Amino acid sequence: AALRRKLLAKDPILWLAMFGGVTLALWFGSVEFGTQAFFTAVPLIFLAVFWHTHLPLKKVIAESDSLRVSNFVRETRVAYRDIASVRERFWSPRTIEIRLLRSSLFGDRILFAPFAPFAPRWSKEHAATTFLKRQVRAHSEEKQPSRNA
Repeated sequence: AALRRKLLAKDPILWLAMFGGVTLALWFGSVEFGTQAFFTAVPLIFLAVFWHTHLPLKKVIAESDSLRVSNFVRETRVAYRDIASVRERFWSPRTIEIRLLRSSLFGDRILFAPFAPFAPRWSKEHAATTFLKRQVRAHSEEKQPSRNA
């Protein structure tokens, strides 16, 4: 069974749409310039933060021997044996960073936000991180020859 971890960035898009709508209403309404400037600057700052934190995120689906990685337009597979490390970041959004031994379609780093409803950010390691570390360990042991042979 595939361990599915999807990226849903609904909240930031809703905030951008809301501030964008308010900005347009203020610019075309009769409001003083200071208010217009504020409601123009806030969405631009939020867009820059969103661009930096959410745009690099990928959709990742774990399968038995590899990961299916997508940027929602293109998709590739990354074998567990090609993963150098897996680490978790606890900042917003809580993300998992996968470093690769060799570059893939999306470079040598894959970043995704695991699905975690109502999980506190300071809690222990996410189940997806633990799963990926186990898979990487198991597949790296497979490719190394046994010392008993």
